[in-house]
Amino acid sequence: MKPFSKFKRIPDLEFWVAACFLVLVFLLGGGSRADVLSLIILRPLAAGAMLYGLLTLTREEARPHRILFHFLLLTALLLLLHLVPLPYALWSRLPGHELLVQIGQAAELGPVWRPLTLNPPGGWNAFLSLVIPFAALLLAVRLSNAAHLRLILWIVTIGFVSILLGILQLQGPPNGPLYLYRITNDGTLVGLFSNRNHHAMFLATLFPMFAYLASRDTKNRRTSTFQKAMAATGALFVLAALAVNGSRGGFVLGLVGLSIAILLFRGPAVLGRLHDDKRKARASVPFLWKAGAAGLLILVGLAMFTIPTSGTLDRILQTDAGDESRLLIWNIVPEMAWQYFPFGSGAGSFVEAFKIAEPMDDLGFRYVNHAHNDWLEVFLTFGFPGLLLLSGAVACWLVGVRGIFAQRGQRSDAITLGYLGIATTGLLALGSVVDYPLRTPSLACLFVFASVWMARGYSGSRILLGKVSR
Repeated sequence: MKPFSKFKRIPDLEFWVAACFLVLVFLLGGGSRADVLSLIILRPLAAGAMLYGLLTLTREEARPHRILFHFLLLTALLLLLHLVPLPYALWSRLPGHELLVQIGQAAELGPVWRPLTLNPPGGWNAFLSLVIPFAALLLAVRLSNAAHLRLILWIVTIGFVSILLGILQLQGPPNGPLYLYRITNDGTLVGLFSNRNHHAMFLATLFPMFAYLASRDTKNRRTSTFQKAMAATGALFVLAALAVNGSRGGFVLGLVGLSIAILLFRGPAVLGRLHDDKRKARASVPFLWKAGAAGLLILVGLAMFTIPTSGTLDRILQTDAGDESRLLIWNIVPEMAWQYFPFGSGAGSFVEAFKIAEPMDDLGFRYVNHAHNDWLEVFLTFGFPGLLLLSGAVACWLVGVRGIFAQRGQRSDAITLGYLGIATTGLLALGSVVDYPLRTPSLACLFVFASVWMARGYSGSRILLGKVSR
């Protein structure tokens, strides 16, 4: 076990570096736009954290997570390929570039070498944005399972801070100084984010973490009751914040997250008092009861969309121009994707590609910056290679789910992390169907940490990730 450097290991240093990095990313990385000023600070600091992680990483720490490194490296390579200037004879024959060729001929630009992407600055921004998930991965793989579980409290605390900031935002003017980003959803509860949908999706991921906090083994029944009460109170607080937030997609995702939390909850064992199988059986909530409660929760949530209401939920139930715009985008993007198939329009080029295809009748004062469906946008901008990467990621996720559920019935830090990883990555992937949460640095960082949690939970199998030794 030879490390790549001679840095002296300081006890608990890895945890504090990772925790401080996580806080820093949530404070400075709540916006997805390329012109967010805080990125000037965040990306260099992330590069420093990435360098620290590379210099202190050991082979034993990296080996169980190699599939995650492979995916990030393949993504970086694909982005670089989109930025390499191509000979004019090759570039002019790329699918979907016919109009650009005609414009170049009309302007008499000549046989200029150009990269595949329609928006090279956007492509470079996409490439540089990878420094944050790379740093997160390098820091996360060095933590023990116990340290990862300690981070859950940090993430939940960040969630509460974000909600409290959002409450203060609502008390002030719609464009007051407590809104951290210039372009944001003024007058709504966005907290540490610039987009209320992304804030809501982050809050939705907290529910499975509450289930973990309520399920921790304790030394006495009083502590067990206290932690369950606190977790339930926190979950109600987050659910209320989701309703006030006004994001319909986030609210539905929150109901899904709460249902998952009910399924994940296990009655905490009171150490030293469970000596026989009967008491152990009573300490665990029957699965059928949990499934029934989750189903009832979903039915209640669906009923809220059909019963006339007023006040806070009206914001969730009403339809606005943005919703109609999304339907228009979802109808157009698949046709656009096939025009640029198999190579795609290029990294960071959605806006430029959409300007070409946008119907004249739909032009107005609103602008479209993303497809509001990252699965479709990857298909458009990265073509067949992007679909391959997505398919590989989904396949690995399903194999990981199967491996983790094959170990159900066991109670360990690794299995707990595995379940939390499944829930968090699954919720963010589901949220990507109606928005683009993973383009926000803080949620991308959370997704990477959750992917490491899945790898830890899958440590019993060598098929995909190898064996985790700690």
